[in-house]
Amino acid sequence: MFLDYEATLNYLYGKLGFKKIRLGLERIQRLSELLGNPQHSYRVIHVAGTNGKGSVCAFLTSILSKTGLKVGTYISPHLWSFRERFSINGLPVSKEKIVEVLSNMIPLIESMGAENEETRPSFFEVSTAMAFEIFKREKVDVAVIEVGLGGRLDATNVVLPDVAVITNISYDHMHVLGNTLEKIAAEKAGIIKDGSIVVCGETSPGPMEVIRKVAIDSGSPFFLLEKDFYFSNPFLELNNNRFDYYGVNCELKDLIMKMNGVHQFRNASIALATTELFLKNIGMPFNKDQIKSGLIHAFWPGRFEIIEYKDRKILFDGAHNEAGMTALRTNLEAYLPGMKLPCVFGVVDDKNYKVMFERLKDKISTFIVTRPLNYRSTKSQEVFEFIKTNFQSTEYYEDPVEALERLLTLTEAGETILVCGSLYLVGHLRNYVLTGERGLEYDRIA
Repeated sequence: MFLDYEATLNYLYGKLGFKKIRLGLERIQRLSELLGNPQHSYRVIHVAGTNGKGSVCAFLTSILSKTGLKVGTYISPHLWSFRERFSINGLPVSKEKIVEVLSNMIPLIESMGAENEETRPSFFEVSTAMAFEIFKREKVDVAVIEVGLGGRLDATNVVLPDVAVITNISYDHMHVLGNTLEKIAAEKAGIIKDGSIVVCGETSPGPMEVIRKVAIDSGSPFFLLEKDFYFSNPFLELNNNRFDYYGVNCELKDLIMKMNGVHQFRNASIALATTELFLKNIGMPFNKDQIKSGLIHAFWPGRFEIIEYKDRKILFDGAHNEAGMTALRTNLEAYLPGMKLPCVFGVVDDKNYKVMFERLKDKISTFIVTRPLNYRSTKSQEVFEFIKTNFQSTEYYEDPVEALERLLTLTEAGETILVCGSLYLVGHLRNYVLTGERGLEYDRIA
């Protein structure tokens, strides 16, 4: 139906009303059924959690690919291109594949919305169904599926996972998921299916017990970080981090990972435990050399990532909520002790920018507040006024590119500039630094 990729994006972003969060499984179940339930054509690892989902998916993709398996990975949101949401062995699928798959789905989507617009699947639901269909057509051995929001009512939750992974529990999307950690944990534990293996990275007693009880009630084996598997001897060095892993059935010494962050030791351990258990479940050997190679080659852009630009070092970090900002502060103290950085800062409307600012301010020399290019970013002036009142060196540029270029005039060669507060902001400026393009792939990035 579509002649080109641009027309495909116009349909996705323009017609499907991606601005609405529409939790619930009725539409995705119906669309999946119309497609023949492609999500049941391969094994699945389902990953939920407040933070760390993307990193765990990146580790799993790289590690499992090195074992010889064909791995499909579905993530959201994307940093730059819609294609990033769907990858095969870590490489985004082609524009042609996007056009082909969505074109074939259009009659089904339109038939669902023919009588009632509310029954038409949403942007995220269609994207999720596209992932299921793409992975079936690509004949993947396993799909690594990242939850979009929550878990229980998320569109991805029509899969039957071999392993259900919950990375951690903290406060985010409270208006949807609940205002206590236990309520949020219950929503994320909704991805656990009868008999699926559960790997849990949340160790706080309250939310962890909620997850463990759901696993027990589902007859699911439960494996907990710091109890059934753990890491030790962490050594931090940018792009050369090392640690030892003590797993469910194995030990791995002097592991190297290029992904930076104190929290990545936990995420890597969760991914390694998941790999152990998944490979055993499908009868494949655990080859230590393959695992080590997969770990060292894992990459997740925009997460404490440094890129050289105009004799400066631009530090991109996707921290976009309170827990993420706490992790960013910890990483700044660990990797860049004693330094205060100039910062391009922008958030979308549903984030607690006041708490995010409080957790970061002591590590910043200058704030340049900007507006991430996203429909949920309408309060950038409000953010600026608050920070200006509470921080002496603060300026505002609505255009993120102008904000970054302004900081270049305020810094000298060799200095490091931080970009954080929103994945949309990070994706936009990261692409600008790498390519010189000022705009987005599509001007209403979702």
